[in-house]
Amino acid sequence: MTCTLIVLAVLIACVVAEIPASPFQENVHPFFLPKALINAQLYNAQVKGNPAGPHLTSRARNYANIECEPKHSQRCQARYADNLHASREIFQTAEAFSKVITRYYNRTLENGLLPFCAYRAEYFTCLGELYEPCTDVFQIARQVPKIGDAFGLAFMHKAIAFDCLGGNVQLTSNYDCVLDTMKNVDHQGAEQSCFNTFSDALNANPDSFCSTAQTLLNCTSSLYLNNTCPSTELAWWSCEHYRVGFTMDGFCPNLDCNVVINPPANVPAPVSDTGSDGTSGSAIASFDSHSHGLNDYGLSPEWERRMIGGGAFVSDARLHLYKELSRHHMKNIQGLMNN
Repeated sequence: MTCTLIVLAVLIACVVAEIPASPFQENVHPFFLPKALINAQLYNAQVKGNPAGPHLTSRARNYANIECEPKHSQRCQARYADNLHASREIFQTAEAFSKVITRYYNRTLENGLLPFCAYRAEYFTCLGELYEPCTDVFQIARQVPKIGDAFGLAFMHKAIAFDCLGGNVQLTSNYDCVLDTMKNVDHQGAEQSCFNTFSDALNANPDSFCSTAQTLLNCTSSLYLNNTCPSTELAWWSCEHYRVGFTMDGFCPNLDCNVVINPPANVPAPVSDTGSDGTSGSAIASFDSHSHGLNDYGLSPEWERRMIGGGAFVSDARLHLYKELSRHHMKNIQGLMNN
């Protein structure tokens, strides 16, 4: 019996030793939670302490005065957390939510990003008309202990919306390359250098927020033009992923992801309007050019019901939710949702 236990222990130790560590497990990659960007947003939103608590001054149109029904929001969050096999506390701290996102992104496409986007779609549908106000930074700030977490959570809602919507084709078509690139130590160092330069420039001249933000976008996106799998589409996607973080309060509406890179194939030049759910005009145009209408997917009535939530509310985000994933992956997602 003792010998058997020893053999089992050795086998288990060998198996554990062979399991590769997550490249993002120890430290959250800035792709998921760019702290320099979040800190800049805190300054830019003019966060000021006062006896009643932090006071946020929005520079543009937002959903700060629209009520996010707490009970309904909490029900949707609970379902979202359960789907992600996570604690409901992920909606209280940016660090916790970013670690869950990291875990899914670090898996294969079929076991990671695709089901994650399906769960996010269900969350979006659950909230319906309340999605925008409930994921707005000013609303989140009322629900979480720290203002920094509000900006971090708002950024991630916007960024993953883009990854699952407007940038989905670019990301899924190059997913293995994206993971390899993000795991690459040289790439991580170069990207961190971009953020360090951004922070230094902003500290030197706080009023240069938008121009400094554009420089950061140019820097991070250019890394995908010179890595092991150079791609202008990935450069555009990377830029847009970060861009939505700078525009979540409506400031810097003219940030452009086609300044130093060529636009991806079939993607018109971006427009300054920002659609709901965090996608820019260029992102929406990109999705239209790479996707097909709802009828082209031959969706089952049950899938269609889940996608539209049975409601009559229509927005840019909901219309593009119909096209949430590319034709190539739609069958995989239908199977996941039917299980």
